[in-house]
Amino acid sequence: NCDNDARCVLCRRMMFRISSEIAKKEGCEFLVTGENLGQVASQTLDNMAVTNSASQIPILRPLLCYDKNEIVNIAKKIGTYTASIAAAICCRAVPTRPLTRAKLERIEFEEDKFDVKKVVQDALEKAEVLEL
Repeated sequence: NCDNDARCVLCRRMMFRISSEIAKKEGCEFLVTGENLGQVASQTLDNMAVTNSASQIPILRPLLCYDKNEIVNIAKKIGTYTASIAAAICCRAVPTRPLTRAKLERIEFEEDKFDVKKVVQDALEKAEVLEL
């Protein structure tokens, strides 16, 4: 029921809501992402500002200012590169023209179109914690 162009920002906000709840239960104080500034869809400054507000705990972005080649090299060095390019990892729901300059009011309007609390609760009930 939401505008297609806002899908990536809405998805990221839902991931932050769900993961911050899990983090709190697990005793974690921060979320850590692989976001990189200037990438498509949700990884623009405007969109990051809007997605931050959905998390209940601080979000750390250690790769924020690296370029793509630097990130690929780091991933290869630490052994995560193969997993990061696997087909299952890629999102197939990215709109043709994703919103890149989100405004919180607009995104909250879109979130009013569905039951955010229920989606979060359903996800938490189905979540599995894996120890690495």
